Amino acid sequence: MRDVGEPEIAAIMLAGVRIGGSPYFPTPYRWGYGWPYPRGYKALTQKEKLEVKQNIRAFKKMLDSLSDELN
Repeated sequence: MRDVGEPEIAAIMLAGVRIGGSPYFPTPYRWGYGWPYPRGYKALTQKEKLEVKQNIRAFKKMLDSLSDELN
């Protein structure tokens, strides 16, 4: 927004994202949604990284299956 000549709107949008997306609000759109509440901004543990990798593999497998069905 700032780059297209709307710096005031850009500042308001940034503030809204930073405030509204805080991991400390129990909302479905907070940062870190999907992890147990409250997680905060801490780094992923090795166990969490493994969980992410497994979920990515499962998602890719699902996409491949859907692609096969469509073709």
